[in-house]
Amino acid sequence: MKSNFKLLAKLTLLTTAGLFTASSFAATQPAEITNFNARRTHDVFTVKSKGWSDPAFGDMGWTHFSDWGSFTAKRHQKVTIKLVSETVGIHPGVTVWFRGADDTAPDSYVVDHFYPQYANFTKFGAVDETTGESLGNIVMRVVAYGYDQDGNTKVVRRFKGIKDNVPGQLELTFTAPARGQYQFVVGGINPDAGVDNTPKYNIDTTVTKVIAP
Repeated sequence: MKSNFKLLAKLTLLTTAGLFTASSFAATQPAEITNFNARRTHDVFTVKSKGWSDPAFGDMGWTHFSDWGSFTAKRHQKVTIKLVSETVGIHPGVTVWFRGADDTAPDSYVVDHFYPQYANFTKFGAVDETTGESLGNIVMRVVAYGYDQDGNTKVVRRFKGIKDNVPGQLELTFTAPARGQYQFVVGGINPDAGVDNTPKYNIDTTVTKVIAP
């Protein structure tokens, strides 16, 4: 079964065009999407050690083994997402998408139970996985992504490993390309040997925004 999942993931991830389109799967809702704003800049996310990238699933991320956040930003605003694992051996990864005017579905939905870390995440004519209700179009355009490379034995160039000399810590900074709603996902990638991959682990998550001069 795992090999079939892996093949399916590789066939459906269209990396050349930078676009992932699920044509036969129904949309799902993460358990919670934390909204970050001026009053709430920090939260503790809970993720699995391979939530952002699992080799058993074509190295894709798992929607429900990861944790999700959202924020609004102005065009050219600099945004920094800082992730710090509370457990030694957990390496966080993060992907940020923009949900613009062509994204007509409720922002509480994402395309499916797995996601591409470095590509658009799109479903036209999305329906609720449980009720079959028509939701509109889910159009999530990838903006930035990366993972903690410090102390990490796995190097995946397309995932953009980031070093800051602190294992378990990751800072992703980018400039918002447009004004509007952004959504991001956090999970683990390639945990150290000996880490129990069954439970979820705490990741201290901070989102800060600075207006560019």
